[in-house]
Amino acid sequence: MASGTHSIPLLSGVIFDGKTAISVAHSRDSQPWWAGVPCEQPTITEPIGVPVATIKAHFLRSRHLHVGKGHLHNGTGMTTEWKKDVDWNDALSLMPVRPDSLPVQFDLELDALDRVLVAAGESEAAGALNGILLDMTTGRLVGCDGHRLHMFDRKVPKQSRKNGQGSLHVLVPRAAAKWLLYSADEKAMVQVWGMGTEQPLVMMRTSDGVIYTKAIVGKYPDYMRIMPNRPVFRLWARLNPAQLSDGTAAMEKLHALEKPKFISTAVHWGQGRVYGGLGPNFVPVAIALEGPDAGTVKRDTLFHYIQPRYLADVADCVTEKADWCLLPGDGVKAAHEQALTVYEGDFSAVVMPQRMGDTPPSDKARKPASKAAKASKPTPEAPPAGKPAPEAATGSEKTPKPAPVAPKAGNPPPVAPEAAKPPKTGPKPATPAPAGQPPAKRPEKAPKAPAKPAEPVKVPPARRSLKPDPAK
Repeated sequence: MASGTHSIPLLSGVIFDGKTAISVAHSRDSQPWWAGVPCEQPTITEPIGVPVATIKAHFLRSRHLHVGKGHLHNGTGMTTEWKKDVDWNDALSLMPVRPDSLPVQFDLELDALDRVLVAAGESEAAGALNGILLDMTTGRLVGCDGHRLHMFDRKVPKQSRKNGQGSLHVLVPRAAAKWLLYSADEKAMVQVWGMGTEQPLVMMRTSDGVIYTKAIVGKYPDYMRIMPNRPVFRLWARLNPAQLSDGTAAMEKLHALEKPKFISTAVHWGQGRVYGGLGPNFVPVAIALEGPDAGTVKRDTLFHYIQPRYLADVADCVTEKADWCLLPGDGVKAAHEQALTVYEGDFSAVVMPQRMGDTPPSDKARKPASKAAKASKPTPEAPPAGKPAPEAATGSEKTPKPAPVAPKAGNPPPVAPEAAKPPKTGPKPATPAPAGQPPAKRPEKAPKAPAKPAEPVKVPPARRSLKPDPAK
Protein backbone atom coordinates (compact mmCIF):
# COMPACT_ATOMS: atom_id res chain seq x y z
CA MET A 1 0.00 0.00 0.00
CA ALA A 2 2.86 2.37 0.64
CA SER A 3 4.13 4.38 -2.31
CA GLY A 4 7.72 3.51 -3.17
CA THR A 5 8.31 6.72 -5.17
CA HIS A 6 7.27 9.28 -2.57
CA SER A 7 9.89 11.75 -1.34
CA ILE A 8 8.71 11.58 2.29
CA PRO A 9 10.08 8.48 4.08
CA LEU A 10 6.84 7.96 5.97
CA LEU A 11 4.95 7.63 2.70
CA SER A 12 7.55 5.49 0.90
CA GLY A 13 8.29 2.78 3.44
CA VAL A 14 6.99 0.22 5.90
CA ILE A 15 7.51 0.38 9.65
CA PHE A 16 8.09 -2.84 11.60
CA ASP A 17 7.45 -2.75 15.35
CA GLY A 18 8.05 -6.43 16.07
CA LYS A 19 4.44 -7.58 15.75
CA THR A 20 3.00 -5.59 12.85
CA ALA A 21 4.09 -4.15 9.51
CA ILE A 22 2.51 -0.67 9.26
CA SER A 23 2.38 1.97 6.53
CA VAL A 24 0.49 5.12 5.68
CA ALA A 25 -2.17 3.78 3.38
CA HIS A 26 -3.54 6.95 1.81
CA SER A 27 -1.46 10.12 1.69
CA ARG A 28 -4.09 12.06 -0.31
CA ASP A 29 -6.67 12.00 2.48
CA SER A 30 -7.03 15.12 4.57
CA GLN A 31 -6.78 12.89 7.62
CA PRO A 32 -3.93 10.33 7.28
CA TRP A 33 -4.47 6.84 8.59
CA TRP A 34 -2.27 3.81 9.09
CA ALA A 35 -2.88 0.20 8.10
CA GLY A 36 -0.96 -2.88 9.10
CA VAL A 37 -0.79 -6.65 8.85
CA PRO A 38 0.63 -9.14 11.34
CA CYS A 39 4.38 -9.61 10.90
CA GLU A 40 6.25 -11.26 13.79
CA GLN A 41 9.86 -10.05 14.12
CA PRO A 42 11.15 -11.26 17.52
CA THR A 43 14.57 -9.58 17.13
CA ILE A 44 13.13 -6.05 16.85
CA THR A 45 13.17 -4.08 20.10
CA GLU A 46 12.23 -0.70 18.60
CA PRO A 47 10.38 0.34 15.41
CA ILE A 48 12.42 0.18 12.21
CA GLY A 49 11.49 1.83 8.89
CA VAL A 50 12.34 0.09 5.62
CA PRO A 51 11.93 1.58 2.11
CA VAL A 52 9.45 -0.15 -0.18
CA ALA A 53 12.06 -0.50 -2.92
CA THR A 54 14.31 -2.49 -0.58
CA ILE A 55 11.49 -4.86 0.40
CA LYS A 56 10.62 -5.50 -3.27
CA ALA A 57 14.28 -6.13 -4.14
CA HIS A 58 14.55 -8.63 -1.28
CA PHE A 59 11.41 -10.51 -2.33
CA LEU A 60 12.85 -10.98 -5.82
CA ARG A 61 15.50 -13.24 -4.33
CA SER A 62 13.79 -14.75 -1.27
CA ARG A 63 10.32 -14.92 0.29
CA HIS A 64 11.77 -15.20 3.81
CA LEU A 65 11.93 -11.75 5.41
CA HIS A 66 13.82 -10.93 8.59
CA VAL A 67 14.29 -7.28 9.55
CA GLY A 68 17.51 -6.04 11.07
CA LYS A 69 19.05 -2.63 11.64
CA GLY A 70 20.02 -1.34 8.23
CA HIS A 71 19.44 -4.56 6.30
CA LEU A 72 17.05 -7.38 5.50
CA HIS A 73 18.07 -11.05 5.49
CA ASN A 74 16.47 -14.42 4.87
CA GLY A 75 18.03 -16.24 7.82
CA THR A 76 20.61 -18.13 5.74
CA GLY A 77 23.14 -15.39 4.99
CA MET A 78 21.54 -13.48 2.12
CA THR A 79 21.16 -9.77 2.96
CA THR A 80 19.60 -6.70 1.31
CA GLU A 81 20.74 -3.27 2.46
CA TRP A 82 19.35 0.22 1.81
CA LYS A 83 20.73 3.73 1.90
CA LYS A 84 21.68 4.99 5.34
CA ASP A 85 20.98 8.65 4.52
CA VAL A 86 17.24 8.21 5.15
CA ASP A 87 16.21 9.68 8.51
CA TRP A 88 13.28 7.71 9.89
CA ASN A 89 13.02 9.59 13.17
CA ASP A 90 10.47 12.04 11.77
CA ALA A 91 8.49 9.21 10.26
CA LEU A 92 8.44 7.26 13.50
CA SER A 93 7.36 10.32 15.47
CA LEU A 94 4.19 10.55 13.37
CA MET A 95 3.05 7.08 14.36
CA PRO A 96 -0.14 7.18 16.46
CA VAL A 97 0.43 6.66 20.15
CA ARG A 98 -2.25 5.02 22.22
CA PRO A 99 -3.44 7.18 25.11
CA ASP A 100 -3.09 5.95 28.67
CA SER A 101 -6.84 6.13 29.28
CA LEU A 102 -9.06 3.10 28.92
CA PRO A 103 -10.76 2.84 25.50
CA VAL A 104 -14.36 2.09 24.67
CA GLN A 105 -14.14 -1.40 23.22
CA PHE A 106 -16.71 -3.48 21.31
CA ASP A 107 -17.01 -5.94 18.42
CA LEU A 108 -18.38 -4.71 15.09
CA GLU A 109 -19.79 -7.04 12.42
CA LEU A 110 -17.97 -6.52 9.14
CA ASP A 111 -21.11 -7.43 7.20
CA ALA A 112 -22.99 -4.54 8.84
CA LEU A 113 -20.02 -2.25 8.21
CA ASP A 114 -20.02 -3.22 4.54
CA ARG A 115 -23.74 -2.46 4.08
CA VAL A 116 -23.36 0.97 5.65
CA LEU A 117 -20.02 1.80 4.07
CA VAL A 118 -21.44 1.64 0.52
CA ALA A 119 -23.51 4.77 1.19
CA ALA A 120 -20.71 6.91 2.65
CA GLY A 121 -19.42 9.93 0.75
CA GLU A 122 -16.51 9.68 -1.67
CA SER A 123 -15.91 13.34 -2.47
CA GLU A 124 -13.38 15.54 -0.74
CA ALA A 125 -16.00 18.29 -0.57
CA ALA A 126 -18.34 16.04 1.42
CA GLY A 127 -16.43 16.71 4.64
CA ALA A 128 -17.95 14.82 7.55
CA LEU A 129 -20.06 12.70 5.17
CA ASN A 130 -16.86 10.94 4.04
CA GLY A 131 -16.86 9.02 7.31
CA ILE A 132 -18.77 6.18 8.92
CA LEU A 133 -20.68 7.44 11.95
CA LEU A 134 -20.43 5.53 15.19
CA ASP A 135 -23.30 7.13 17.11
CA MET A 136 -22.67 6.24 20.75
CA THR A 137 -25.79 8.10 21.90
CA THR A 138 -28.27 5.93 19.94
CA GLY A 139 -26.21 2.85 19.15
CA ARG A 140 -26.49 3.32 15.38
CA LEU A 141 -24.04 2.80 12.53
CA VAL A 142 -24.69 5.30 9.74
CA GLY A 143 -23.37 6.03 6.25
CA CYS A 144 -24.66 8.92 4.11
CA ASP A 145 -23.45 10.86 1.06
CA GLY A 146 -26.25 13.41 0.79
CA HIS A 147 -28.28 11.43 -1.77
CA ARG A 148 -28.83 8.23 0.18
CA LEU A 149 -28.51 6.89 3.73
CA HIS A 150 -27.87 3.39 5.09
CA MET A 151 -28.27 2.74 8.79
CA PHE A 152 -28.01 -0.16 11.24
CA ASP A 153 -29.55 -0.11 14.72
CA ARG A 154 -27.99 -1.78 17.77
CA LYS A 155 -24.54 -2.23 16.21
CA VAL A 156 -22.70 0.28 18.41
CA PRO A 157 -22.81 0.32 22.23
CA LYS A 158 -24.58 3.24 23.89
CA GLN A 159 -22.55 5.47 26.15
CA SER A 160 -23.86 7.85 28.80
CA ARG A 161 -22.68 11.42 28.50
CA LYS A 162 -20.50 12.53 31.40
CA ASN A 163 -20.30 16.01 32.89
CA GLY A 164 -18.69 18.39 30.41
CA GLN A 165 -18.29 15.66 27.79
CA GLY A 166 -18.75 16.64 24.16
CA SER A 167 -20.43 14.78 21.32
CA LEU A 168 -20.47 11.00 21.37
CA HIS A 169 -20.19 10.83 17.58
CA VAL A 170 -17.09 9.18 16.10
CA LEU A 171 -16.42 9.53 12.35
CA VAL A 172 -14.16 6.82 10.93
CA PRO A 173 -12.65 7.68 7.51
CA ARG A 174 -14.30 5.76 4.72
CA ALA A 175 -11.05 4.64 3.08
CA ALA A 176 -9.73 3.16 6.34
CA ALA A 177 -12.93 1.23 7.05
CA LYS A 178 -13.06 -0.05 3.47
CA TRP A 179 -9.55 -1.46 3.68
CA LEU A 180 -10.57 -3.51 6.72
CA LEU A 181 -13.33 -5.25 4.74
CA TYR A 182 -10.70 -7.35 2.94
CA SER A 183 -10.31 -9.35 6.13
CA ALA A 184 -11.45 -12.97 6.24
CA ASP A 185 -12.93 -12.48 9.73
CA GLU A 186 -16.58 -11.81 10.47
CA LYS A 187 -15.99 -9.24 13.21
CA ALA A 188 -13.47 -6.55 14.08
CA MET A 189 -12.47 -5.39 17.53
CA VAL A 190 -13.01 -1.62 17.78
CA GLN A 191 -11.25 0.57 20.37
CA VAL A 192 -11.94 4.28 20.75
CA TRP A 193 -9.76 6.56 22.86
CA GLY A 194 -10.71 10.11 23.80
CA MET A 195 -14.46 9.63 23.59
CA GLY A 196 -16.20 13.01 23.80
CA THR A 197 -13.14 14.97 22.65
CA GLU A 198 -12.80 16.84 19.38
CA GLN A 199 -10.75 14.13 17.63
CA PRO A 200 -10.78 10.64 19.15
CA LEU A 201 -8.33 7.92 18.12
CA VAL A 202 -9.84 4.76 16.63
CA MET A 203 -8.29 1.34 16.14
CA MET A 204 -10.02 -1.55 14.33
CA ARG A 205 -8.28 -4.92 14.46
CA THR A 206 -8.91 -8.32 12.92
CA SER A 207 -6.77 -11.44 12.90
CA ASP A 208 -5.20 -10.41 9.57
CA GLY A 209 -5.22 -6.60 9.66
CA VAL A 210 -5.40 -3.47 11.76
CA ILE A 211 -6.05 0.24 11.12
CA TYR A 212 -5.16 3.28 13.24
CA THR A 213 -6.86 6.53 12.47
CA LYS A 214 -7.91 9.80 13.99
CA ALA A 215 -11.59 10.58 13.73
CA ILE A 216 -12.75 13.12 11.15
CA VAL A 217 -13.29 16.55 12.64
CA GLY A 218 -16.73 17.89 11.78
CA LYS A 219 -20.38 17.79 12.67
CA TYR A 220 -22.48 15.02 11.19
CA PRO A 221 -25.93 16.15 9.98
CA ASP A 222 -29.12 15.18 11.77
CA TYR A 223 -29.78 12.01 9.80
CA MET A 224 -33.00 11.16 11.64
CA ARG A 225 -34.76 14.08 9.94
CA ILE A 226 -34.83 12.18 6.64
CA MET A 227 -35.57 8.75 8.14
CA PRO A 228 -39.38 8.43 8.44
CA ASN A 229 -41.04 6.20 10.97
CA ARG A 230 -41.94 2.78 9.68
CA PRO A 231 -45.60 2.70 10.90
CA VAL A 232 -46.59 5.73 8.79
CA PHE A 233 -46.43 3.75 5.53
CA ARG A 234 -49.67 2.23 4.26
CA LEU A 235 -48.22 0.66 1.11
CA TRP A 236 -45.06 -1.31 0.48
CA ALA A 237 -43.70 -3.80 -2.04
CA ARG A 238 -42.13 -7.23 -1.73
CA LEU A 239 -39.75 -8.52 -4.39
CA ASN A 240 -36.63 -10.54 -5.09
CA PRO A 241 -33.75 -8.06 -4.57
CA ALA A 242 -31.34 -10.11 -6.70
CA GLN A 243 -33.77 -9.88 -9.64
CA LEU A 244 -34.11 -6.13 -9.12
CA SER A 245 -30.34 -5.66 -8.92
CA ASP A 246 -29.70 -7.69 -12.10
CA GLY A 247 -32.44 -5.86 -13.99
CA THR A 248 -31.13 -2.50 -12.88
CA ALA A 249 -27.59 -3.36 -14.00
CA ALA A 250 -28.86 -4.48 -17.41
CA MET A 251 -30.93 -1.34 -17.96
CA GLU A 252 -28.06 0.85 -16.79
CA LYS A 253 -25.75 -0.59 -19.45
CA LEU A 254 -28.42 -0.26 -22.12
CA HIS A 255 -29.14 3.34 -21.19
CA ALA A 256 -25.42 4.19 -21.16
CA LEU A 257 -25.18 3.24 -24.84
CA GLU A 258 -27.49 6.14 -25.66
CA LYS A 259 -24.94 8.54 -24.07
CA PRO A 260 -27.43 10.65 -22.12
CA LYS A 261 -26.52 13.61 -19.95
CA PHE A 262 -27.25 11.54 -16.86
CA ILE A 263 -28.19 7.90 -16.38
CA SER A 264 -31.44 7.11 -14.60
CA THR A 265 -33.44 3.99 -13.85
CA ALA A 266 -37.23 4.13 -13.82
CA VAL A 267 -38.87 1.57 -11.54
CA HIS A 268 -42.60 1.15 -12.09
CA TRP A 269 -43.78 -0.63 -8.96
CA GLY A 270 -47.37 -0.93 -10.19
CA GLN A 271 -46.40 -2.60 -13.48
CA GLY A 272 -43.47 -4.60 -12.13
CA ARG A 273 -40.95 -3.17 -14.59
CA VAL A 274 -37.50 -1.60 -14.53
CA TYR A 275 -36.96 0.80 -17.42
CA GLY A 276 -33.66 1.98 -18.84
CA GLY A 277 -33.99 5.76 -18.65
CA LEU A 278 -36.99 7.10 -20.58
CA GLY A 279 -36.87 4.60 -23.42
CA PRO A 280 -39.25 1.72 -24.15
CA ASN A 281 -36.87 -1.03 -22.97
CA PHE A 282 -37.62 -2.67 -19.63
CA VAL A 283 -36.96 -5.78 -17.54
CA PRO A 284 -39.90 -7.43 -15.73
CA VAL A 285 -39.64 -7.86 -11.98
CA ALA A 286 -42.13 -9.79 -9.87
CA ILE A 287 -43.46 -7.19 -7.41
CA ALA A 288 -46.24 -7.81 -4.88
CA LEU A 289 -47.95 -4.81 -3.27
CA GLU A 290 -48.97 -5.10 0.36
CA GLY A 291 -50.49 -2.85 2.98
CA PRO A 292 -53.87 -1.26 3.77
CA ASP A 293 -53.87 0.76 0.53
CA ALA A 294 -52.79 -2.10 -1.76
CA GLY A 295 -56.31 -2.62 -3.14
CA THR A 296 -57.30 1.03 -3.65
CA VAL A 297 -54.17 2.79 -4.84
CA LYS A 298 -53.76 3.67 -8.53
CA ARG A 299 -50.95 1.49 -9.79
CA ASP A 300 -50.05 3.86 -12.62
CA THR A 301 -48.85 6.42 -10.05
CA LEU A 302 -46.38 4.07 -8.33
CA PHE A 303 -43.01 4.72 -9.95
CA HIS A 304 -39.60 6.20 -9.11
CA TYR A 305 -36.69 7.64 -11.08
CA ILE A 306 -33.57 6.56 -9.19
CA GLN A 307 -29.85 6.56 -9.79
CA PRO A 308 -29.19 2.93 -10.82
CA ARG A 309 -26.11 2.43 -8.65
CA TYR A 310 -27.98 3.56 -5.56
CA LEU A 311 -30.86 1.20 -6.29
CA ALA A 312 -28.54 -1.75 -6.91
CA ASP A 313 -26.64 -1.06 -3.67
CA VAL A 314 -29.84 -1.12 -1.63
CA ALA A 315 -30.96 -4.33 -3.34
CA ASP A 316 -27.63 -5.96 -2.47
CA CYS A 317 -28.08 -5.10 1.22
CA VAL A 318 -31.46 -6.78 1.84
CA THR A 319 -33.30 -10.06 1.30
CA GLU A 320 -36.78 -10.95 0.04
CA LYS A 321 -38.22 -10.12 3.48
CA ALA A 322 -37.47 -6.39 3.12
CA ASP A 323 -40.28 -3.84 2.86
CA TRP A 324 -39.89 -1.36 0.01
CA CYS A 325 -42.07 1.45 1.35
CA LEU A 326 -43.71 3.52 -1.39
CA LEU A 327 -46.52 5.72 -0.07
CA PRO A 328 -46.92 7.30 3.38
CA GLY A 329 -50.30 7.54 5.01
CA ASP A 330 -50.68 11.31 4.67
CA GLY A 331 -50.91 11.11 0.85
CA VAL A 332 -49.69 14.70 0.45
CA LYS A 333 -47.20 13.87 -2.30
CA ALA A 334 -47.23 11.25 -5.03
CA ALA A 335 -45.05 8.19 -4.74
CA HIS A 336 -42.45 9.43 -7.25
CA GLU A 337 -42.00 12.63 -5.22
CA GLN A 338 -41.26 10.68 -2.06
CA ALA A 339 -37.91 9.16 -1.16
CA LEU A 340 -37.65 5.39 -1.48
CA THR A 341 -37.41 3.84 1.99
CA VAL A 342 -36.39 0.24 2.67
CA TYR A 343 -36.66 -1.63 5.98
CA GLU A 344 -35.50 -5.08 7.03
CA GLY A 345 -34.87 -5.85 10.67
CA ASP A 346 -32.29 -3.46 12.10
CA PHE A 347 -31.28 -2.25 8.64
CA SER A 348 -32.95 0.72 6.95
CA ALA A 349 -32.13 2.85 3.92
CA VAL A 350 -33.39 6.00 2.22
CA VAL A 351 -32.67 6.88 -1.43
CA MET A 352 -33.65 10.27 -2.81
CA PRO A 353 -35.35 10.14 -6.24
CA GLN A 354 -34.25 11.98 -9.35
CA ARG A 355 -36.55 14.79 -10.48
CA MET A 356 -37.75 13.62 -13.89
CA GLY A 357 -41.34 14.86 -13.97
CA ASP A 358 -44.67 13.33 -13.01
CA THR A 359 -45.27 11.20 -16.13
CA PRO A 360 -45.04 7.41 -15.64
CA PRO A 361 -42.15 5.68 -17.45
CA SER A 362 -44.49 3.73 -19.76
CA ASP A 363 -46.14 6.97 -20.97
CA LYS A 364 -42.81 8.68 -21.55
CA ALA A 365 -41.68 5.68 -23.55
CA ARG A 366 -44.61 6.15 -25.93
CA LYS A 367 -44.09 9.88 -26.42
CA PRO A 368 -41.06 9.65 -28.77
CA ALA A 369 -42.96 7.22 -31.03
CA SER A 370 -45.98 9.48 -31.28
CA LYS A 371 -43.80 12.49 -32.06
CA ALA A 372 -42.01 10.55 -34.78
CA ALA A 373 -45.34 9.52 -36.29
CA LYS A 374 -46.47 13.12 -36.40
CA ALA A 375 -43.22 14.20 -37.96
CA SER A 376 -43.51 11.55 -40.66
CA LYS A 377 -46.89 12.88 -41.91
CA PRO A 378 -46.50 15.28 -44.88
CA THR A 379 -47.58 18.82 -44.23
CA PRO A 380 -50.25 19.94 -46.77
CA GLU A 381 -49.10 22.81 -48.91
CA ALA A 382 -51.24 25.92 -49.32
CA PRO A 383 -53.31 25.87 -52.57
CA PRO A 384 -52.58 28.51 -55.22
CA ALA A 385 -54.76 31.60 -55.41
CA GLY A 386 -58.07 31.00 -57.09
CA LYS A 387 -58.02 27.21 -56.63
CA PRO A 388 -60.00 25.23 -54.07
CA ALA A 389 -58.33 23.54 -51.19
CA PRO A 390 -57.50 19.84 -51.58
CA GLU A 391 -60.09 18.93 -48.93
CA ALA A 392 -62.92 20.44 -51.08
CA ALA A 393 -62.15 18.23 -54.08
CA THR A 394 -64.20 15.16 -54.85
CA GLY A 395 -62.90 11.65 -54.86
CA SER A 396 -62.30 11.68 -58.61
CA GLU A 397 -60.48 15.00 -58.43
CA LYS A 398 -58.08 13.90 -55.71
CA THR A 399 -56.14 11.78 -58.22
CA PRO A 400 -56.43 13.77 -61.48
CA LYS A 401 -55.37 12.23 -64.76
CA PRO A 402 -53.41 14.16 -67.38
CA ALA A 403 -55.90 15.78 -69.82
CA PRO A 404 -55.13 16.69 -73.43
CA VAL A 405 -53.96 20.22 -73.97
CA ALA A 406 -56.78 22.39 -75.32
CA PRO A 407 -56.04 24.66 -78.28
CA LYS A 408 -55.62 28.33 -77.58
CA ALA A 409 -58.40 30.71 -78.34
CA GLY A 410 -58.40 31.81 -82.00
CA ASN A 411 -56.34 28.90 -83.31
CA PRO A 412 -57.87 26.50 -85.83
CA PRO A 413 -58.72 22.98 -84.74
CA PRO A 414 -56.04 20.35 -85.25
CA VAL A 415 -55.84 18.73 -88.65
CA ALA A 416 -53.98 15.87 -90.19
CA PRO A 417 -50.19 15.94 -89.87
CA GLU A 418 -49.77 16.49 -93.63
CA ALA A 419 -51.73 19.77 -93.52
CA ALA A 420 -50.46 21.04 -90.18
CA LYS A 421 -49.09 24.50 -90.15
CA PRO A 422 -45.73 25.23 -88.62
CA PRO A 423 -45.95 26.59 -85.05
CA LYS A 424 -45.11 30.20 -84.40
CA THR A 425 -42.50 29.33 -81.82
CA GLY A 426 -40.06 26.51 -81.52
CA PRO A 427 -37.64 24.95 -83.98
CA LYS A 428 -38.12 25.36 -87.70
CA PRO A 429 -39.83 22.46 -89.43
CA ALA A 430 -37.79 20.31 -91.74
CA THR A 431 -37.83 20.95 -95.52
CA PRO A 432 -40.69 19.03 -97.18
CA ALA A 433 -39.51 15.91 -98.91
CA PRO A 434 -40.04 15.48 -102.69
CA ALA A 435 -43.17 13.81 -103.93
CA GLY A 436 -43.26 10.07 -103.46
CA GLN A 437 -40.84 10.10 -100.49
CA PRO A 438 -41.81 9.96 -96.80
CA PRO A 439 -41.47 13.19 -94.89
CA ALA A 440 -38.34 13.68 -92.78
CA LYS A 441 -38.69 13.09 -89.03
CA ARG A 442 -38.41 15.96 -86.64
CA PRO A 443 -35.51 15.91 -84.20
CA GLU A 444 -36.67 14.53 -80.84
CA LYS A 445 -35.77 17.19 -78.30
CA ALA A 446 -38.52 16.47 -75.79
CA PRO A 447 -36.41 14.16 -73.56
CA LYS A 448 -33.97 17.02 -72.89
CA ALA A 449 -36.65 19.25 -71.38
CA PRO A 450 -36.92 17.43 -67.99
CA ALA A 451 -33.19 17.84 -67.47
CA LYS A 452 -33.48 21.63 -67.24
CA PRO A 453 -34.70 21.78 -63.58
CA ALA A 454 -31.55 19.94 -62.51
CA GLU A 455 -29.25 22.65 -63.93
CA PRO A 456 -29.27 24.92 -60.82
CA VAL A 457 -27.91 22.04 -58.66
CA LYS A 458 -24.16 22.47 -58.69
CA VAL A 459 -21.80 19.63 -57.93
CA PRO A 460 -19.16 20.42 -55.31
CA PRO A 461 -15.74 21.00 -56.87
CA ALA A 462 -14.25 18.09 -54.95
CA ARG A 463 -16.64 15.68 -56.60
CA ARG A 464 -16.18 16.89 -60.19
CA SER A 465 -14.87 14.30 -62.65
CA LEU A 466 -11.49 14.83 -64.29
CA LYS A 467 -12.53 12.94 -67.45
CA PRO A 468 -12.93 15.09 -70.63
CA ASP A 469 -16.47 15.88 -71.65
CA PRO A 470 -17.18 14.24 -75.06
CA ALA A 471 -19.72 17.00 -75.90
CA LYS A 472 -16.89 19.52 -75.86
